[in-house]
Amino acid sequence: FGAIKSNVLKRDLAPHQSGEDRLYVQGAAGSMATIDLFKNENISDLQKNNWLINDASLIFYVDQFAASNIAPEQLFIYNYDDNEQITDVMTEGLAAVGGLLERDDKGKPYRYVFKITDYISKLLSLNAPIDLENKTIGLKVYNPSDTPSAIDDVKIRDYSWTPKGVVLFGQDPSFVDKRVKLEISYTKINN
Repeated sequence: FGAIKSNVLKRDLAPHQSGEDRLYVQGAAGSMATIDLFKNENISDLQKNNWLINDASLIFYVDQFAASNIAPEQLFIYNYDDNEQITDVMTEGLAAVGGLLERDDKGKPYRYVFKITDYISKLLSLNAPIDLENKTIGLKVYNPSDTPSAIDDVKIRDYSWTPKGVVLFGQDPSFVDKRVKLEISYTKINN
């Protein structure tokens, strides 16, 4: 056995709680993040507003001080509670949902934007159950196996073979312009 060599790479990453100042996402390491939507909101009060959701975007900003040249070109979001595709992937397609890396004018990684209009519309619908549990979004590095191959292909697979990773700003109030943002454009429906 003298000619056999083995290497082991151990990552010593401390677990991070949702809502901390940074989100760490890396493909092959299996690092992903979760985002709790409407955590501090009364969902039934929001549903009573009777809004027609015109557009909803979830925006993640890259921590450029922690960024490297190996930021993934695309991230992927999904319904974490059910481990399934979000509504928009099935209704609009993966390309419409987005998640592609946007760069600043210097070519540095800047942000990732996801269009989740149908998902938010469903959550805030008057017809939706008030005790909704499916408000947690999973965020991971995109892998080609994440693309649905059929209309009933809704389950998310754990495969990830890309070594790329990125550090994103979380919910730290000191980074007002770089925090995770959910931007909703709506029309109030008169009864």
